[in-house]
Amino acid sequence: MRYLILFFLLFPTVVWGQITTKEVGPKLGPNPLFIVDSVKIQRTDLKNLNPKTVARVMVLTDNSAKKRYNKEGNDGVVIIETKTFIRARYINLFRQASSEYDRIYKKQGNDSIFQYVLNGKLLNKNVEGKLAEINKDLLISVDVVEGQLENQFGVTKKQYGVIVKAKEPPKHEKAE
Repeated sequence: MRYLILFFLLFPTVVWGQITTKEVGPKLGPNPLFIVDSVKIQRTDLKNLNPKTVARVMVLTDNSAKKRYNKEGNDGVVIIETKTFIRARYINLFRQASSEYDRIYKKQGNDSIFQYVLNGKLLNKNVEGKLAEINKDLLISVDVVEGQLENQFGVTKKQYGVIVKAKEPPKHEKAE
């Protein structure tokens, strides 16, 4: 729990480098709404959340919270997404976008044999955080390659490369 509290103190307005702000906005009120993987939870339930499973945190304050969550967002909203939740979302998106990815994923049953490359950059750390904001509107293509990872990226431990091309997500401005 102390790691989670420290996490919220150190990263109150940043989503693992995915969102930039022009300036720090207002703080959360005394009773913010907490949402984990699209499910509303109580503040006391945070103690059950392992910080190592968290891929992304968004903090909404002021009008942005009220617009999305009405009265429940009056004191702000903390949206937490776990690695498992985000992974399921991008796997579903990639399966819809690429029949080859879908075929290999169905055969394997998971994505452990894939090495993801986003816009020419090899993803080794925080893969979920880096793929979290890609949606069908931002996705340009998903190509699966075999045997080309070693020459291009020095990767030898993955059977397939998943080359993802996507538009940059819009930069989030300071909460209104």
